[in-house]
Amino acid sequence: MGNKNYDIIIVGASIAGATAAMLYAKEGFNVLVIDKKDVNSHKKSCTHFIQPSALHIISRLDIQKEIEDNGGIRSTADFWYGKDWIRGSVIKDSSVYAYNIERRILDPILKQKMLGYKSITFLQNTNVTKVLFENDIPIGISSDQQNTVVNYYSDIIIAADGKYSTIAKLINAKEEKFANDRVTFFGYYNNAKLKSGTVSQFWSLGENMAFAYPLQNDTVLLSAYICREQMDEWLINSEEKMYSLFSVLPDGPMLANSKLRDSVHRMLNIESIRRPAEYINIPFIGDAALALDPMSGVGCGFAFQSASWLVEHTVKGLKAGNKQELYTGIKEYAAYHTKMLNSHAKGIFADSKVSKNEKEEVFDFIKDSQVLSEYFIKLIYRLIQPEKFQLEFIKTKKTLIEK
Repeated sequence: MGNKNYDIIIVGASIAGATAAMLYAKEGFNVLVIDKKDVNSHKKSCTHFIQPSALHIISRLDIQKEIEDNGGIRSTADFWYGKDWIRGSVIKDSSVYAYNIERRILDPILKQKMLGYKSITFLQNTNVTKVLFENDIPIGISSDQQNTVVNYYSDIIIAADGKYSTIAKLINAKEEKFANDRVTFFGYYNNAKLKSGTVSQFWSLGENMAFAYPLQNDTVLLSAYICREQMDEWLINSEEKMYSLFSVLPDGPMLANSKLRDSVHRMLNIESIRRPAEYINIPFIGDAALALDPMSGVGCGFAFQSASWLVEHTVKGLKAGNKQELYTGIKEYAAYHTKMLNSHAKGIFADSKVSKNEKEEVFDFIKDSQVLSEYFIKLIYRLIQPEKFQLEFIKTKKTLIEK
């Protein structure tokens, strides 16, 4: 088992890693993908919501049919803020929708699609033990296989290995952690019905929040984001607490004939982690770069998008065989990642904190404006930057005051 060279090495085969591998393969590159888990593994804690902002990448990967054939649901989203709904239907464009699909279905779809590319080599159940450098430039990785150290070499090593990235630890990458004032309890309910049909629902309930995502075969994912101060009482009987909460929500799910699929799951530490999207010429994509509060539902979409952005910024340098041009492209990718996601991340960090000063008046104002409601939904779908929404908000408010 000797040392090998590849055009690209990607560590991690979840959404971001598999997406980057396929997009590079489409450009004619030989790609090595290494993952510590097997081909059938999947992320277990997820909202299973793919933002509309990622649809064009799903189209490039040509996986729409597989998603829908396996129960993926085209969905929009409605938001309740204390008094009334802001409806996703305010956007009339039928091409704007999200996908709801469980990761236990989506992740194997992506990996099987990836395995269909002859230029992609996939090493499963393989741990990376070291990042190799020459003159402070990353040149490869080491892995321990059957008690033998094997080295793999490439001009680009990509960290796509998740929130608690091994690559980040191996190279001591900088990171910031942002505490979350809430914990989450969630469960999958079979034979549950949403009054909204295939529309996902979100309720803002003062310090707490609740979410309902329609999934395949009349299954609904219900998630409760609970102020940490209430955690102990939820831990005593989370099933009862879930039923009590969702049974009284405005236009809430119909649970009379539903059955909890397994148990109510919990995540008691849902801190956000942000790393530079490039550190010592190693690019980070997906959760390895930015792992945000799952309440925001952005993880899947941002994973697809960050992978696509990296490929777009590095293809030219890779094809030219010019290392300096490649490293410039990696840095340009990192700058673009910051430009596109930093404002969204700041808003999500803020939303992870429990605010005693609620925003009902703000959302009443949004709801009463057709234009602002549309901008708000586009912001939640991550189709526009927060700054664009804020400018429209100020403009609308100024116009109203002048009247």
